[in-house]
Amino acid sequence: MGDIITAFANIGTIYLEDERRVRNKAYEYQTIKTYLLDIESKTIEPSVNIARDDLIITRFGVGANSGNLFPNVPFEPKNLQKDFPKFVRGILKANKNFLSFFDEDQIKKNEILQKVAKIDDAFFDELKEEIMVLPKYAKEKGTRGKVATYFSLSFHQKPLSAYFKDIYEKFLTKEETSPLYGYDILTNKKGVGGDPHLAFCSVNELPTKMKGVKYRLLPLSEESAKKIKIGFNVMDKNLSHNFYGLKMAMLPILLQDDEKLYRDILSIMERTVKGEIKEIEESEIFIDEMLEEVAHQEKNLPVLNTILFYQKSNAAVDVLLQIDDLLPSYISRVSRTMAKYNIKAFKSDAGGEESIYLQNIFEERLDIMNLLLSTQKIESDLLVEKFSQLLYWGNINKKYAYPLDWGKYFNGYYAGRSIDAIVRYVGLFKELDKIRGDLKMEKEPVMGEETKENIIETLLQENEFLDNDVLKTAYLLGMLAAALSNWQYAVSQNDSFNRWLNNFGAITKERLDRLWKKEEETVRKLTSVSGHGNRAANRIQEMLIEYAPKAFKESGVVKSSYVSLAFAMGGSDFGKYIKEER
Repeated sequence: MGDIITAFANIGTIYLEDERRVRNKAYEYQTIKTYLLDIESKTIEPSVNIARDDLIITRFGVGANSGNLFPNVPFEPKNLQKDFPKFVRGILKANKNFLSFFDEDQIKKNEILQKVAKIDDAFFDELKEEIMVLPKYAKEKGTRGKVATYFSLSFHQKPLSAYFKDIYEKFLTKEETSPLYGYDILTNKKGVGGDPHLAFCSVNELPTKMKGVKYRLLPLSEESAKKIKIGFNVMDKNLSHNFYGLKMAMLPILLQDDEKLYRDILSIMERTVKGEIKEIEESEIFIDEMLEEVAHQEKNLPVLNTILFYQKSNAAVDVLLQIDDLLPSYISRVSRTMAKYNIKAFKSDAGGEESIYLQNIFEERLDIMNLLLSTQKIESDLLVEKFSQLLYWGNINKKYAYPLDWGKYFNGYYAGRSIDAIVRYVGLFKELDKIRGDLKMEKEPVMGEETKENIIETLLQENEFLDNDVLKTAYLLGMLAAALSNWQYAVSQNDSFNRWLNNFGAITKERLDRLWKKEEETVRKLTSVSGHGNRAANRIQEMLIEYAPKAFKESGVVKSSYVSLAFAMGGSDFGKYIKEER
């Protein structure tokens, strides 16, 4: 947490003079459609031309129920349908916050304040139906930048905040505490008592009896607390973007003291988030567009990046993942390695037919980002289990899964869950040094003329994954299954063996014996029907006689995920190397 606080303070120092813009959420959006409800005529008019410094959108405090400073509130039609009274309460809460800056005499002497003070729930009764059917602003296709829809109380076609900008000034400059004895954790100077009012590094919610230690837990001066608050707001509004329902932000940490360079780096990030810098084509994005674009712009600069993934609910901030000390060159290296294997982190319209996705083997997107960008590694056994799930279901997320059809698999139908795809995944993780443990996947065998007659033996011997008799037996059974599927269809256009295999369930060590018996029975039937044998099937059977008995007697544990993968490898290799050699 200390590194984040320091990063926020550094950013806040740069933007301190621009606090009015930073604290006003209106500047976060490229376009804002605002429904202006006139407090005098009670008419509602839409506008997209309100100046940002007139439409002041900022929260009154850090608590979830603190409300906004002015009655400018987000407009979300689906939320109105669920709870219209909550929408009204948000406006009334903002009115109360706004009026708290005035005494009774001031309110009585001001026409606008008088009208605001009289607004209550009943004010919205006759407006409810009209408000409920107002549409949300729809972002036009191809438009870059953030858009939003807001609802504001107004007077003569201007939001109330436009008439009371001095209140915003008072709000920004107010001091809440007096200096206490202690030393600021950022400057080591005497005098603390400041609070940045960030929900994940604030102590506002302490029990009453503990208020005395509030400023000892996070000892900050008023100046440092203000910088941290501004730095967070800059990150949230200018240096972050949406990441599948979360927010992702980059915090630069300079390796030398150079304010101008730091300003330049922050400008690069801000312009990238806004879409003003776009040198990498969408089809070339393999991890995340903002991440890769910023890394490209930062190359050769003395900077590290901290990546934050967080979630906001009102004022609450839940930091879900923090990745520290990322060099821009490392981000670019990861992206280039993924491009080498044509693996993308997440599915998108820019993905080609040959692309495969990490999203298919990880249930959580943050797990993907953490593995790719941090020092974390994945256990080899866990990775093989993921590959087994990919094989059987096509996706580790059951929401997008569909069962395997072995007949289609043997004929190369499932490119995304094929052995070739799995080998690419392993290649990526090995090159990035992300696997803990030894995982040897099949390598392309050397096929000279002298090996063609002994091709099955060559495949079996050169496959380093098959390091015991159980896996070799599973491999040969997979190869024989593919041969039988091909042979049966050629003889009778029948796929009864495939249907049996689809209903057989997971291929495990304990079930290999039953599978072998079924395959032997099928060989006999096809030989009888066709009037001749099958050279490939016969040779595989001969090799099974050598390995299967030892496999069935094996007392050690061989994980089912390894057995399943070995079976699939055999079926894949039959189609790849043997099918035309029958």
